[in-house]
Amino acid sequence: MKLLEAIVQFIQVNGLGNPGVDLFRGYMPAEIDTGTVVLARVPIEDDPYCRTKKGTFQVVTRAATGDLAHTKAAAIKKLLRLEGAEIGEVGFKFIIPKHEPLVYPRADGGQYEASVNYQFVADNWE
Repeated sequence: MKLLEAIVQFIQVNGLGNPGVDLFRGYMPAEIDTGTVVLARVPIEDDPYCRTKKGTFQVVTRAATGDLAHTKAAAIKKLLRLEGAEIGEVGFKFIIPKHEPLVYPRADGGQYEASVNYQFVADNWE
């Protein structure tokens, strides 16, 4: 999906992760102790009148402590507050974080995860 690929690319270019090492799209393996995953939240809506797409996505960071997970999620949140940005094949009208990072203990492995949901509107990218 071009949306997730664009977000992963933007996070990588800005030095906050390396794809396949500590930055993932759609799924983060359980054995990763410190990493970030970008997830699609709901089906993306098409607006045929404005020729845009809109929806939400989620970024989850994993780390050894709640503070480390929160710090990484907050850095990505600051990075992804965008307006009028071209990333890869996607022209974003805007990306807006919907809330502060929510930190919670991971069910297995003893790490912590922090999650932020984002809302976006983008030009059609077909």
